[in-house]
Amino acid sequence: MEWTDKACGKKNIIFVGESGCGKTELSMNCAVELAHKVCGEKVVNLVDMDQTKGIFRSRDHEKSLRADKVSLICGEHFLDTPVVPHGVLRLIKGEEFINVFDIGGNEIGAITMGQFAEEIKKTESVVFFIINPFRILSMDEGHIKTMIDKIKDYGAFENFEFIANPNMGEYTDADTVSEGMETLNFLADKLGIKFTMVTFPQWLKGKTSQEDVIYIKRYLEYP
Repeated sequence: MEWTDKACGKKNIIFVGESGCGKTELSMNCAVELAHKVCGEKVVNLVDMDQTKGIFRSRDHEKSLRADKVSLICGEHFLDTPVVPHGVLRLIKGEEFINVFDIGGNEIGAITMGQFAEEIKKTESVVFFIINPFRILSMDEGHIKTMIDKIKDYGAFENFEFIANPNMGEYTDADTVSEGMETLNFLADKLGIKFTMVTFPQWLKGKTSQEDVIYIKRYLEYP
């Protein structure tokens, strides 16, 4: 499976979820693949809308993204806090652009997209909601249900495509993802949702029996 299987033909691709679920890593991977697939036809932008944390941001990888034909869009900082980039509405509406949005964690991050909700609804768009069962607020259906509802309301989103991302960074191995997928499938049944995508670190390719996986290159460095 590839990102284009779900994002092909979409103008705005939006990544949301709990803080630390993997939005930045997945959005960077998605943007790079799209840039290589549609190069010469559209400009692929990675729009850094993460207003909730000061580390592990896509804006810190501009040089690498540029080398992969991705245009990074980000705002300036105010007292080390990032602000919403200028010209987002033009990107959303411009026919020459494909936009991948890296949204800050939880409902606070979703607020940044709510102001553009009506324009996004006029375009072919998809909103990916990432669930990582190893994050503290994603270990039971109650917390996840609350987060889904809040992000949907605050961001004025209509529907989500759910991504299963059982990931513990560099400590992720075959046993980790097996345990994570067991938890995620249990939670999906409880929540009445379906995972349309599964993402594993690329070093696990060929080492698990899970089918239809997108393997993720690691961009972010952790202390």
